[in-house]
Amino acid sequence: MTYYRRGFYSVPNTGRSVYYEAIETYHDNIFVADIGAANCCNAAGNSLYGINGTFFYMTSQTPSPYNQYDVYRIAINDGLVERARGFTNRMNSVSYGDCGTFVNLISPTPGGTYIFADSLTSFTDYSYLGEYISQSQVKYAIGGVNLHMGQNLSSTQYNDLVVAEADGVHLSITHRSAIFKLNNAYDDIVLLSVFSTNSDLPPITSGLNLYELRVMINNIWGTQIYHGIAVDGGGSTQIVTKENNIRKCIRTGDWQSTPGVYQPRNVYTMICAQI
Repeated sequence: MTYYRRGFYSVPNTGRSVYYEAIETYHDNIFVADIGAANCCNAAGNSLYGINGTFFYMTSQTPSPYNQYDVYRIAINDGLVERARGFTNRMNSVSYGDCGTFVNLISPTPGGTYIFADSLTSFTDYSYLGEYISQSQVKYAIGGVNLHMGQNLSSTQYNDLVVAEADGVHLSITHRSAIFKLNNAYDDIVLLSVFSTNSDLPPITSGLNLYELRVMINNIWGTQIYHGIAVDGGGSTQIVTKENNIRKCIRTGDWQSTPGVYQPRNVYTMICAQI
C-alpha cells in the first residue's frame, strides 16, 4: 500500500508556517531516475510520482571535472549511475568528501543491513558497520545532507555535524525535500517535500532550515526514525503525489526569464515511487 499525508505545520518558536506533502510506501517501491531536462511533473510523459533528486550544477561555471547539469552527489539505481558523476559525493566546491547518502541494498548483508543513511564519499572501499558494500549491491542510493535522525541533537550540535557536507545550505530558510525510513515493516519509506503553501509554483516565502526539518519529521512521524537525508531543496523542491485519486504536482516557483512569471526548474534526477 501507499499512503499520502499532507497538511500545514507551524514551525516551533518562529511564527512561520509551512505546507508539506508526503508519500509513504514500501522501500522496494522506490527507485532513483535520471529524468534529464525536465521537472518532476512533466518527466517521462507526465508518468512519474515522487520528489526531486540530488544536487546538480545549474551553470557552466563548475569545478573540474564537472559539467553543467552534472549531479554532485550520488545517484545510483540497480547498481548503475543515473547521471554523469553520480558515483561520488562532493563535500564542497573544492574537494570530494563524505556526504549524507540514503541507501537500500538489493539483498541484506550477512549482518542484516539493508537500508541505512551514512555520510560517505563513494562505494569504493566503503564499509558500513564493519561490512564492505560495493556499488553492485545497491538497489538505490541518493546523496544529500545527512539528517542524523535518531540522535538527540541541539541545533548547534547538528549544524556542527553537517557544516562540511552542507556547504551552507543547512542554514537557509527555504523549501525542502527529504527521504527517510520509518520503523515499520511495511510502508516504511517517506518521500517528503515542504513548501510555503498548498499550490503549484509557490515562491519561497517561508520554509525550514535543516535542523527545523529534523524537528518537523520527529513531531509528525515520531522519534523512532534512524535514517534520513535531505536532498536538493530551495528552488528545486518538487513533489508529484495523489489527492482524491488525482495526480497532484507542487513545484517551487523559481523566478526565471520572464519577470513576475514563476516557473519550475528542471531537476535532472528524481526519487520515484511506484504508485
